[in-house]
Amino acid sequence: LHDALPILLTYAVQEGYINSNPCDRVVRVKSQVKPQPKTKYLEAYELKALMEICKEDSREWIYPLFRLLAYTGMRRQEILPLEWTDIDFQQSTLSINKALTVDYDNKITIGETKNETSHAIIALDQETLTALKRWQYVQATKYRLSSLIFPARHSNQCHSISYPNKELKKLCHKAKIPSISVHCLRHTHCTLLIRSGINIKDVQARMRHSDIETTLKIYTHQTKDTQKVVNTFSEFVANS
Repeated sequence: LHDALPILLTYAVQEGYINSNPCDRVVRVKSQVKPQPKTKYLEAYELKALMEICKEDSREWIYPLFRLLAYTGMRRQEILPLEWTDIDFQQSTLSINKALTVDYDNKITIGETKNETSHAIIALDQETLTALKRWQYVQATKYRLSSLIFPARHSNQCHSISYPNKELKKLCHKAKIPSISVHCLRHTHCTLLIRSGINIKDVQARMRHSDIETTLKIYTHQTKDTQKVVNTFSEFVANS
């Protein structure tokens, strides 16, 4: 109604019902409250809290799903069509070679990865492998072993592309951490890799970025580490 009021009053002036439009004398004041920036990544302690909540979830696939997302930086389109044959448990590696896509009829299909560099074989840590092995056993004994690692319930079909984001927001709320998207988990993986001291070229390779500028653009959260950076520089000079 408040949006239509000025128009109604202008009409009233034109028809002679009132002499002037009082809205003409209203001064619009811009809000001084700046919107809070959206969280683009999690701190290490927040990621730990999220993983603990995932472990406690009664749905056995929740922890391996979000552990894999957080500890590989995979895209949600890439993780949903993953098959058990994509994991080499002996070599501790994962082959990323396909992704969910939406065709012109809004039908979800399994197609190619985002680009050529997105197709890769990456290493998995031991805890992630253990979580996946446990889920594979549960899937085979409690449900029905599917070719897909994370099929939709009672079927061999993938979950919808939006499904992980919906679940992640609920898990973040339970963990009492900022609500983030799956893509922010990818940013988290990239950011914490660099913070941990991994060479930027190695980070680029793991994130499967086509150029290093993309990797550097993601890591734009240096403000919280300003003192750490200064101390590291000072210690390096002093000990040289």
